[in-house]
Amino acid sequence: MLKFFSRSFNNKRGIKQKKRFYSSIGGNPPYEYSLNSGPFSLDTFTFDLPNGDYVLQTKDQNGCLSEITFTISILESLNISIEKPLCFGFPGKITVIPDNGTPPFLYSYNENIPGSANIFTGLPAGVYTIKVKDALQDSLMQLVEITQPDSLKMEFEVRKDTFNILASGGTPPYTYSVDGGFVYVTVSEFTNVPKGIYTIRVKDSNNCITTNDVEIIYSYVENEGKSFELTVYPNPVSEKLIVASKDFSITHNDISITDINGRTIVCQIDEQDKNKSQLSVAHLTPGMYVLIIKNKTKIYHTKFIKI
Repeated sequence: MLKFFSRSFNNKRGIKQKKRFYSSIGGNPPYEYSLNSGPFSLDTFTFDLPNGDYVLQTKDQNGCLSEITFTISILESLNISIEKPLCFGFPGKITVIPDNGTPPFLYSYNENIPGSANIFTGLPAGVYTIKVKDALQDSLMQLVEITQPDSLKMEFEVRKDTFNILASGGTPPYTYSVDGGFVYVTVSEFTNVPKGIYTIRVKDSNNCITTNDVEIIYSYVENEGKSFELTVYPNPVSEKLIVASKDFSITHNDISITDINGRTIVCQIDEQDKNKSQLSVAHLTPGMYVLIIKNKTKIYHTKFIKI
C-alpha cells in the first residue's frame, strides 16, 4: 500500500519558513508528487508554500496513487479594529482577530498578562502594543493608536443683550441650547436676551456636550427709553407669562409669539387689566420664544424661555 510516512513544517527560532516535508512508503519507488492537481515530478518532497489549504498526491512507478490534505496557517497578520472615543476623555476599545495561526490564542497589550480575551475595553487615548501568541508559540506584535477628539469648549462674545457662542474642539457641526438643554438650534448668536444668567450647552455631532453660564446685565426693553416701560416675567416661565406696562394698555392684538424659527404661535390672554396681561404658555414645548409687543409707533421684541 502506498501512503505518506510523515509531514511537518519548520518554524525554527521564530523565522516563519512555510515548508512541508513528506516521505512515502509502500508501493514501488521511485515516487512522484503533485500539489493541488499540478504536474507530477520526481524527488520533490519539500514545498515552500504560503498559508492555505493543499492537496498532495504521490504516485509510484506502477501508477498507484495516495492523497493527503493539509493546511498551512502560520501566525503572520492580525486584523485589529479600533473603536475610537466619541468624546474627549471617553474610553476606547480594541478588538484583535488573528488572520492565521493555530488556536487557541493568547492576547495582551502593553506587556499585560496574556489571556484568552481578544477585546480590550476601557482604554484611554494612547499608543498600545498588541501581542498575540498561538498554540505553536508563534507570536506577533503590532502597534496601534487610539485617538480622541479635542476637548469640546465654548467662549462667549457678549454685547449688551446679545451674545454669540464660540465653540471649538469636539466634532463639528455644533448645535446650541440656551434653555438648559431642552431645545438645540444651529444658530450661535442670540439677540434681545432678557437680563439674567443662562446655562448654555453646546452639543457636537457625536452628542458630546459642554456646559457654561453666561450673564446678561443689559435689557433692551428697560434701556429703550424713559418714555416706555415694559416688564415681562417670570423668565424662564412654565405656565403663565405676565406682560405689564405703565405706559399703555396691552390687548390681544398687541401681542404675538414666534418660535426660534420665526413661526407664529397662537397665544391667548387669560387675564387682563388696564396695564397688565397674563398669557398662558403651558401649551408651548420647552425652548426659546420671541414675544412681540406693538404699540402705535413702535414694535418691541424680547425673548423668553419656556421650561
